[in-house]
Amino acid sequence: MKVIYWNHGIDESIIRAAQGRLLAAGNVLADEVRSKLQSVAPSPKSRPAYKTGKDAGKPWTAREAGALLKTVRVVEPRTGPKTNVWVIVGSYKAYYAKIFEYAKLNGRQFFRPSIRKARGRMKAVLEGK
Repeated sequence: MKVIYWNHGIDESIIRAAQGRLLAAGNVLADEVRSKLQSVAPSPKSRPAYKTGKDAGKPWTAREAGALLKTVRVVEPRTGPKTNVWVIVGSYKAYYAKIFEYAKLNGRQFFRPSIRKARGRMKAVLEGK
């Protein structure tokens, strides 16, 4: 059985304060991910979309220097209670974020090491210290 949107009787002001702390903790992690990406991500040269082949003219084949770094963001849910945040890396044009994380090319992972490094600061933000 799954209970969704359970009314737990918590005052709205408490939920807003908790969401503010979650956003602050998410921003701590996002800053750490950006820092790690700057140190490990290769900086490819920009180039236009493919001109020939089966994917010619498709926007996701283009490369923009620093595109992966620009996609790091903290997102709140659009619907439902605002009691969660996501730290997202990657987009339609920077689809290779997951590939870059899991490829294990010379230990160039960026997201999980950032979580380990920022965990203490995130905990302090969530506890209000």
